[in-house]
Amino acid sequence: MSSSDVSLSGDPVYLRGFSTQCVAPAQLTKFTPESVHSLESVASHRDTVVDIACKDRSSGCYHGNEKARQSVQIKFGDFIDYYQAAFRKQSHWLQEVDDLDFYLAQCPIAVLKPDSTCSKASLPAIMKDFRLPGCIQDKPVSQVNLWMTAQPGRTTLHYDAYHNILAVLYGKKTVTLYSPSDTAKLYPFRVHTKSANHSQVDIIEPDLKVHPRFPEASTHRFEVTAGDAIVIPEGWWHQVESDAFTIAVNYWWDGEREKLVADKRMVPYYARIMMEELVKQQCDSQLFALCSSSKTVDISYPIDEGSAIEAIIAEETQFAREQVLLSLDNIVFMKTQRLLATNHTAVWRELLSNASVELVAVLTKCWEGDDVEPDLLEVLFDALGEEVEPIKEQLLTKQTQFRQNCATEVCRTLFG
Repeated sequence: MSSSDVSLSGDPVYLRGFSTQCVAPAQLTKFTPESVHSLESVASHRDTVVDIACKDRSSGCYHGNEKARQSVQIKFGDFIDYYQAAFRKQSHWLQEVDDLDFYLAQCPIAVLKPDSTCSKASLPAIMKDFRLPGCIQDKPVSQVNLWMTAQPGRTTLHYDAYHNILAVLYGKKTVTLYSPSDTAKLYPFRVHTKSANHSQVDIIEPDLKVHPRFPEASTHRFEVTAGDAIVIPEGWWHQVESDAFTIAVNYWWDGEREKLVADKRMVPYYARIMMEELVKQQCDSQLFALCSSSKTVDISYPIDEGSAIEAIIAEETQFAREQVLLSLDNIVFMKTQRLLATNHTAVWRELLSNASVELVAVLTKCWEGDDVEPDLLEVLFDALGEEVEPIKEQLLTKQTQFRQNCATEVCRTLFG
């Protein structure tokens, strides 16, 4: 596998047999519950104090969000003893501590790019047993981490601002992923919090009353067994479930975020153009949903402009008339507008005067299309007579309101 395959793939990739690229073959067989203690590198760090994630024994989840996160600091040797005692079904003093389970999570064994979150490796000697896989040797690798769990457990759903290769040396990890495009359906914590990269959804037992859009998100699930690995691209939401006694290593390297924020002067510009694109996508999504929902209403709407006119005139409310219009295919939609403006001026004028924000958005999108006949707008607005300017002003106001509503929805769902 080439380095470009890893860095440029927009989707997760499963890598069979990849662990042999991470660990020297002679050492790989020692990364097991029976023999991990025999590694010289592990023995050399017995007295090193490390940060250990913990959770209530009754809970299946190691929380990563700011409020629920729990951790303790203990000697690495004590954790290894606890890990092996659990494997051998023997007692250990850590098993008696407040009904807690412990997890060596994201423990840095190499820090190649120190920053405010991690300035140095906790277990640097262990990196001697590992190596950078060939496919990322030319990448800006920032950190290499060791992971060891004595009991089954899972992380909360989150994303990282790095590309990631997660290699399983022993046991199994089940990785559930969601595309960055599904972010709004995953209910992230507010962007100003330290938990901004975490989802509020419990994907095992989701509360659909609180998070009703979650089922719309597309799930990608991989079972990563010993010897294999998975590429988790930057920004992909993922939850990792670990079997008991699983040992793994992961490599982080910089993605687009590092480039985007490198020049602080440009960050406001990037933020604005990204927001512009998000609002455009939201508008397009809303317009598609409007037309699709009208077509699924259990009413037999017409399929040609003649019968469409009859149906519109027969309806007594503005809402019902709009539903008829929105149910039409694009060509019939345009022909119906022309026929209304030409032969039923009063109805057309009333439709536009009382048009909802949603109908105005659909109409203006139609009028901006490449397939609009050259004289259509002239016909449509000439029919308004003396009311043309006030109605045009209303249309512009409602078009702006639609975009503002979409921008508000983007801010609410993505940023909190």
